[in-house]
Amino acid sequence: MYRRVRLHHLNDYFIPQTRRLEQGVYFYRINGYSEEVNQFLKKYLAEARKCGVVITGKIPNPDEKQLDYYEEMMGLEFSLNSVFLQNSLSKWLPRLDTRQRENVVSSMCHMLEDMKNSGKNDNILRNSYIKFMCWLYYRFERILNQLGNENLPKIIYEGNISKYELMMLTILADAGCDIVLLQKSGDVEYLKLDPTSKESIAYTSGNEQQFPTEYSLEYLMKETQRQERLAVLYDASVTRICSTNTWLTGEVFQDISKPYEQRGTDKNYIYNAFIRIHGVFDRVTYSSELFHWKEELIKSANIYGKSPYGE
Repeated sequence: MYRRVRLHHLNDYFIPQTRRLEQGVYFYRINGYSEEVNQFLKKYLAEARKCGVVITGKIPNPDEKQLDYYEEMMGLEFSLNSVFLQNSLSKWLPRLDTRQRENVVSSMCHMLEDMKNSGKNDNILRNSYIKFMCWLYYRFERILNQLGNENLPKIIYEGNISKYELMMLTILADAGCDIVLLQKSGDVEYLKLDPTSKESIAYTSGNEQQFPTEYSLEYLMKETQRQERLAVLYDASVTRICSTNTWLTGEVFQDISKPYEQRGTDKNYIYNAFIRIHGVFDRVTYSSELFHWKEELIKSANIYGKSPYGE
């Protein structure tokens, strides 16, 4: 599993894994505002949108449809041992490679064993395991095959994190993911869950102030999009041309879910798509994949907004 390491500057987050002074992941809490913090969050948010996950508000608990699908595919068996978890993850999340799967299993085993040692019964352990499995599949599946890669995936969470959410992010950090917690109301609630700061580190440079009232990830995204639109509006040299389907990789659901800035880098083109699907790839999983895709589109429409050009 990946250990937490300390950074020397916030921009250390953007250094590829093997070039870091210490090998490991960064998992920091940001509790105060400064211009340095502001510029870092803008850049980190852009990275998380390209190769990571942005969480504004709580991670929703698995709903009835998600739980029904999990039960249909995996059953309700549970055993707290690495062999069972290895086999389950191989079936539920087949895109994980051996290294990634072993790291997730090791961390999840450790997490569930700690819960057992604290007095949690088998039913609570099984329900926690199913919650983690559903969150991995429905909320974080897009980054799982990038865990531990040279450019580590980025997660940013805004708000006061809950116990189970912290456990989920701990599993992902252990498996090779950088994480930032943006806590505008400070560290008080977090320290109730992790009094010794075992899982993450509080960042301070000594000159932080209270966050402005309107400050949020949504505010940063809208401000960035506004600046990009203005840049295009006042650049008379830009002539935009539709580049339909040229950016597609063949993975239809994943392609259409991509944030606009991941589709291409040439500001002269509008990267759109026109796709027909005949038949299904897998009758068993198609309806779930379609539902998951629709949910991601709705979520991305709320988080990402329109393209930088307003299309």
